[in-house]
Amino acid sequence: MSQLAVGPGASFTTEVLASAPSFNRDVRDIIRLDPRVSLDRDDGGSGQDRISCLGGNDRGNAFTVDGISQGDIYGLNDTGFSSRSSTPIPYDAVRETQVQFAPFDVDYGSFTGCAINVVTKSGTNDYKFGGFFEYSDNGMRGDKVRGLPVADVKPEKRWGAWLGGPIIKDRLFIFGAYEHQEAGQSQDDGPTGAGYANPQTGISLAQFNEISDVLSSVYGIDTGPLVTNRPFKNDRYFGRLDWQINDDHRFEATYQRLEESTTRPDDLFTGSSPQAIGLNTYYLSGTKSDYYSGRLYSQWSDNFSTELRYSHSKVIDRQDPIGGGEAQSDNPIPRIIVGIDNPSGPDGAVLAGPGNSRSANDLQTRIHQYRAVAKLVAGAHTLKVGMELNQADLFNLFVQNATGTLVFENINDLRAGLLSRGLGNNQTSTTPANVVGGQTEGAFGNFSSTGDVTDAAAAFKRSIYSIFAQDEWEVSDQLTAVIGVRADWYDGGRPKLNSVFLQRYGFPNTTAFSNLAPTIMPRLALTYDMDDFAVFGREDQRRSRHLLGRRPGRLVRQRLPE
Repeated sequence: MSQLAVGPGASFTTEVLASAPSFNRDVRDIIRLDPRVSLDRDDGGSGQDRISCLGGNDRGNAFTVDGISQGDIYGLNDTGFSSRSSTPIPYDAVRETQVQFAPFDVDYGSFTGCAINVVTKSGTNDYKFGGFFEYSDNGMRGDKVRGLPVADVKPEKRWGAWLGGPIIKDRLFIFGAYEHQEAGQSQDDGPTGAGYANPQTGISLAQFNEISDVLSSVYGIDTGPLVTNRPFKNDRYFGRLDWQINDDHRFEATYQRLEESTTRPDDLFTGSSPQAIGLNTYYLSGTKSDYYSGRLYSQWSDNFSTELRYSHSKVIDRQDPIGGGEAQSDNPIPRIIVGIDNPSGPDGAVLAGPGNSRSANDLQTRIHQYRAVAKLVAGAHTLKVGMELNQADLFNLFVQNATGTLVFENINDLRAGLLSRGLGNNQTSTTPANVVGGQTEGAFGNFSSTGDVTDAAAAFKRSIYSIFAQDEWEVSDQLTAVIGVRADWYDGGRPKLNSVFLQRYGFPNTTAFSNLAPTIMPRLALTYDMDDFAVFGREDQRRSRHLLGRRPGRLVRQRLPE
């Protein structure tokens, strides 16, 4: 089955995917071939390629795989995908990718930038397989930047394999792909005397080790070693089963899994207020996700067909301290900050335990998607009606300093168990000057009213209902009209009443998803195939369609696979 797309867009086939350069083996490297798509890394330092369509923000884009939404539901990621760093599918599993900027078909909704769809490969009657391996290391890069040495990085390795073929010829087919990537980024900031390109003046290697030893021997808290390399790891899995039940019915099932993690520093500060950390305060940033989907296509007669889809996904956003110790864990660890008093200046500090924003951080999303569509061909009219339901169950726990912070002015007070004196004014700034000077309170934290930190989480469900109808009308041999309407509306829970919010602003904070007005989206598109004239002759039109995948006229008309 296929759909007719009306509107500006581009489609990149298997041949393009195989021949176009893709350093990262990523569909983002392919869709950027369209001049209306650009990749922007001005994102606060994460280094991820954000997709901008026609100059718009990436959060306005929609990303689907075989029509199944895999976008960033909660809106925290820099990629616009459900994953933090990687596209959630092996590159060898991609058969085609499409970008639509202003599609008129009622199938499209819930985006303002562009709609990006990835079409996956399926098995055939022939057994086929392949694989790849890529490698680079320190010998392939420089060892200095602007005259300053940089730490060694781990070798970057990528490998993968794919296999497709028949289980039962002409009836049952299978396709699978796997891709692995591992790399590392140099950590250039750390205590003086430890070989870092950017030493933290005010913290020596000996001072860090001395504080680390006391924390371990007296308090049983391990800072972990100093870090010189921050690893990255990515594993992507894909499997697809195609069953030709009979001549009129076809079933597809797919499974995807992504496991990715990037090691990042947390609460490590440089400059005039340096603070050093060990490995256990670094955290793993990434995603664990599983996607399951099933699709049934049925041709009931020459003129009537239906499509049924269901998908389920579970996405876990990783913000995990390497040393553990989050407030919701079985063994929470307090943040411990120890001042370093350097008479000749500047002062410094060492932190142990989870970072301030990683002390209680957990985001989990579960999504169910349903779709049913019927199509009827009646003379010059192709009628389509359908419905969709997108249900999301979200749990977002984010409490800063949830395990509490203990502050010691210096290492001697740490040995003796003497907390910072503080000034009695609830000063919680932990800059080295405040810590060493005894101005910071000795103990402080953020806790839920019930004592159970998970009660502070935003846990809610929401549903998006969609109905649509469309008539594709061949008015004449040259003129085609697409007339349709799509309606989306929301339903879901509401926040608990916050009396302080009501008192402060004069209205409650209990607005629910069901209070949102429905969105009605009418569609009208006209496509006119011009007569033979001047340079736009029929032969030129055929050549243009072959090269550009479009007909002459104002609107683009493309035949897209599913």
